[in-house]
Amino acid sequence: MRTIKKEWQGGSADAMCMAKTHLNRALIILARNALANTEHTPAKYITVRRIERAVGLLKTTDKSVLEIATECGFNNTANFNKLFKNHTGTVPKAIRAAR
Repeated sequence: MRTIKKEWQGGSADAMCMAKTHLNRALIILARNALANTEHTPAKYITVRRIERAVGLLKTTDKSVLEIATECGFNNTANFNKLFKNHTGTVPKAIRAAR
């Protein structure tokens, strides 16, 4: 971080490019570590965790599917339902009905 901060203080275009390069390298390392430790990319891992939270909410609350989707960070129910089914093999309403 010190290197990035030092380079950024100059304010030059070269310094900003150097900082961007360092950040990109850090993101690549993060992605590799996440993949090695979780068998998922960071984006996939976050999606899986959001769906797992949604399953818990469907089982334990009376909130609507839309409320749960929104609470778990999904913008619309169509996208939520698609990702939910891909991950769980069923639709949210089936989880709710099975409780």
